[in-house]
Amino acid sequence: MVQAKAQKLTDRVAQENGFSVEDSGWLTVVYHNIGGDVMIDFQIGQYLYMHSTAAGKDLLAKMPEHRIDEIID
Repeated sequence: MVQAKAQKLTDRVAQENGFSVEDSGWLTVVYHNIGGDVMIDFQIGQYLYMHSTAAGKDLLAKMPEHRIDEIID
């Protein structure tokens, strides 16, 4: 389901897009589609620091402060 919707978005805007989730304080790449002039290629299943990507920062911004402290510490 995520892949089909993300592919439609990529086709429409010709830009990179992806879908990631928070997993035990890490950002996990569930889907990534390259479009346009992309410099970074994320791999499905890749774990990243939450603060290192726009998606992770967006998720952190919506979390309660105590949860952010657990992740950052």
